[in-house]
Amino acid sequence: MFIARTRPASAPRSAPGLRVLLGAAALGALGACSVGDLWEETPEVEVQVLAPSQPQQRETVGQVEVSERRAVERVDRLEIGRVHEGLMLSAFGTAPRQDWFSARLEPRREGLPGPDGFIEFDFVAAPPELNGFSAAETPGSATQRAMRADAAIEEANLAGAAGLRVHAAGNAAAIRLAPPAAAEE
Repeated sequence: MFIARTRPASAPRSAPGLRVLLGAAALGALGACSVGDLWEETPEVEVQVLAPSQPQQRETVGQVEVSERRAVERVDRLEIGRVHEGLMLSAFGTAPRQDWFSARLEPRREGLPGPDGFIEFDFVAAPPELNGFSAAETPGSATQRAMRADAAIEEANLAGAAGLRVHAAGNAAAIRLAPPAAAEE
């Protein structure tokens, strides 16, 4: 239970110096404690790495390996934003039907620009069969099939890049980057 206590408007505020004094007193009291006593009472713990009880087997549905991600149906829009080490690319798209999950932007050419200067990504997601859903279930509304994936692009990879392009099964979308400003003399 949380009880909020308020100070009456007529009550004086505490002085900042008092807070500093109380903080210093608390640190002094902690300094008198012995940390070694705490460790002596702690029992030793043994860590053991366990191997999987069964070897990992790849499940298949028909001829398609379930563990692989597949392209989403389409890219609806792209957004970019500046972050500390480069750019953040966000792709918004639509899956073929509801229940697709774990969307990701997988870079092509290790995230480096291609011959046309574009850094390209594949917009992929895990199919619903990985979650135990059958392909016969309802396709879902556009809202239920909406997906988003993000990718950070380092400043070093942006050197010489003309833009960013994201591919889906049915289309692709691109953003052209502004050319770097010429150095003024």
